[in-house]
Amino acid sequence: MLPNQFLFELSKMFESGRQTNKTIRITLKRYDGRTTRNPRKPQDKPRMKPKQQQKKQQQQQQPEQKSPPSESKCLIRASSGSKKIRVEVGQKDVQFQQSYSNLIKGNIVGLKKK
Repeated sequence: MLPNQFLFELSKMFESGRQTNKTIRITLKRYDGRTTRNPRKPQDKPRMKPKQQQKKQQQQQQPEQKSPPSESKCLIRASSGSKKIRVEVGQKDVQFQQSYSNLIKGNIVGLKKK
């Protein structure tokens, strides 16, 4: 989803949440582009059979090619009921960050204290 679309959908979520009294959850996390979780540490892995261990050692001995580090990204997710939206934002996208913070500040007024 594009950042502008995300902001538009998020503002619609806030509006509908205010009218229907639904909870809106927003999460932010650092995003490196992976769609799977981090690999386990060697001590956390279950024990393998000897043949499997030999295969694994051969694979690990092959040289690994690492990609050059790219700019850091942030994954922003919002959900309200069954509707979910997400966007990936680069660290240099200042205009989105300003628009996002203004949107949050404008809609934080109706929050209840827990």
